[in-house]
Amino acid sequence: MAKEAGFTPPAAGPEMISKHERGVNFPGTSYQAAYCHFFQASEPELGFRYPYPHEHKDDHAGSVTPPLAGIPSQHQPTPQTEGVETANRRDLLSLTAAAIGLTATGTAAAMIAPADRLAILERATAGSGAASAAEGALQAVVADYLHHPPAETLRRAIALQQLTDAITAQYPLRPADQARVWRVSGVATGIRGWLENNAGHTTDARLSLREAHRRGELLEDNQLIAWTRFMQATIEDYAGNPAGAEQYALDGLRHAPSGPQRAILLVGSLAGARAAHGDIRGVDAAVSEAESIVSRLTPDERGPREDHRTVVDSLTSIGLPIFSLDVGRVYSRLGEIGRFMEVTADVRPAIEQGSSSRTSVFRADEAVAVARSKSPDLDRVAALARESLRLAGPFQTAHIASRVNVVLAVTDRDYPAIRSLADEAHTWRISRNRPIDLV
Repeated sequence: MAKEAGFTPPAAGPEMISKHERGVNFPGTSYQAAYCHFFQASEPELGFRYPYPHEHKDDHAGSVTPPLAGIPSQHQPTPQTEGVETANRRDLLSLTAAAIGLTATGTAAAMIAPADRLAILERATAGSGAASAAEGALQAVVADYLHHPPAETLRRAIALQQLTDAITAQYPLRPADQARVWRVSGVATGIRGWLENNAGHTTDARLSLREAHRRGELLEDNQLIAWTRFMQATIEDYAGNPAGAEQYALDGLRHAPSGPQRAILLVGSLAGARAAHGDIRGVDAAVSEAESIVSRLTPDERGPREDHRTVVDSLTSIGLPIFSLDVGRVYSRLGEIGRFMEVTADVRPAIEQGSSSRTSVFRADEAVAVARSKSPDLDRVAALARESLRLAGPFQTAHIASRVNVVLAVTDRDYPAIRSLADEAHTWRISRNRPIDLV
């Protein structure tokens, strides 16, 4: 390869190429030329660059070879994309080594016989079946989501992640099948992060959702990206970080130009963050746009019944009762008790009859609205908050805890009813986070 390019690299052997691949040595001028010839690409296209833009290769004859892009020297600042660029350079050099018959360790690679190549393709066919099996497993996890305790659903989501990892390791997958497996893993990881946050493991939840978001980016799947951004915004909101919640919401909206996901992000994420800042005009604008979207939804975009709905349904739909409750929550945070009662009027009958699975959330939001109002009735606030704690379902721990935290933060902790509520809330949290409930 090098001779065809008119160069004879010194010690052009497996050991040197292996060092290039591992970043031990930087390719010299001759090696760079050989790589460029092999890939039919220019030096900038392959990431070879010189310290100063006005200098050219000829100016560096006999000088120290500059580093590859992404591999910083002591005189070169580390770019934020260092990890990605370094990996890209390693992939490039690995491909070069493979093309000339060398393995990553510098030993001669065994030739693959035609029959073996055919066997690999047959395994790729089996990989398609494995991808379908992973999708079926995800459907089972989602279908049974609410029929198990949160810890069991979390365990199943983790097992699904491990299944997708095993499929990727065992089968040579077609690109389309690889995308299917990655999407299954992305959704499973999103479920995991959501339930980790419900269990009070905020740090673990953040890491899981970062992984889910990254998979969405690599797949260029706007739906998956918007979904993870909604969950990330919710977690930051519950953690008392409205600025972070707003950033996640705005990024999610860039990937959700219309439809249910945009309405969810507008009301469930952006409006809430703006309410935390007291931005009433910003809240009204977000709610108005979301209401316009919801008014045009198809039956499929309204999703399953409220008591069958999980966070996974937020990928494709928004439930109307939940939308009303989300709007109500926004105005409760502003202390607008009248507006809160107005926007939740359509769901209150079910709340009063006790036929709604969201009664606990409604009571908690009502407690926040009264607590933040101009003339708070602290006895009523405490009674509403206690009822929300009593009615909270196993998957509502984080939702209720975040609202009760707001109540305790904006009221007089020395008031007897509020002091009693604080003690009860503390006991409730401990009972919800018992080791038996966690994975």
